[in-house]
Amino acid sequence: MNRLSSIAQYLFFAMSMALLMLSSCSNENPAYNRENIKATWIVKYYNNQTLPLSMRDYTVITFDNSFGATHWGILSKGTGDYQWGSNALAYDVYCCDLAINGTYSGLYGYITPVTTHQEYIFSSVEDSVMTISNAVYQINQAYITPEFTDMTMEKITSKYASLDSLAGVWQFLERDGKEYNDYRIQFLSDGKLSLFKLSPDNQWVLMEGDNYFHKYDYFLPLTLWSNEEFGTVNHWDVKCFEIVECTPKMGTMTLTDHTSEYKLSFISSN
Repeated sequence: MNRLSSIAQYLFFAMSMALLMLSSCSNENPAYNRENIKATWIVKYYNNQTLPLSMRDYTVITFDNSFGATHWGILSKGTGDYQWGSNALAYDVYCCDLAINGTYSGLYGYITPVTTHQEYIFSSVEDSVMTISNAVYQINQAYITPEFTDMTMEKITSKYASLDSLAGVWQFLERDGKEYNDYRIQFLSDGKLSLFKLSPDNQWVLMEGDNYFHKYDYFLPLTLWSNEEFGTVNHWDVKCFEIVECTPKMGTMTLTDHTSEYKLSFISSN
């Protein structure tokens, strides 16, 4: 058997397997991926879940009914400033394949806007967990190799962004089991927040900044201006927490930043 014949047989086999997989996907339920993806997802893992992301690297994607994909994450604003925000992209689903197109502006460190075209294969899909494998990744029409081979994301509930569940003033009590009570945080229903610090003469002093927060079920990114405790002085920065538990009726909340665990107590409503 000559070399050309061997290559031809290999290509025929590869194409046959691809067609078989496509047929299997379509026959099982051709509409499942297209419908299941219409939700909000937190991207938490890369590379077959062997690479857990730090919370600062979490991104959140909402795939809507009109084939729009709102991609949330930490936006680089230049000169050392970072804010939580979003880029508007578009997507489409072709049975086992997902295509994403649009422009990154700030997301993934692209301070100067760049166009992107991405293609993925649905490699593992459940109702609430989805893994997609990268097939094509382009930035400004140039093919690049991303830092991941696949990404795993978790679906969050349709009421994930109910800010009222946090509304009010909360007192920090403990950090890693030790007394930590010099700060208070006030969550407003419109997504704004205020931080207060206890002064040496026992007065609660408002810390400066037009701060705001987002809530994605248990994921809580705070955008803070010039915050000496949770951010960066004279810069915008993002502090990310996960809500371990929150029981407003009991007046308790536990947060973690994956380095420390914080205990808070509910003080008053807004």
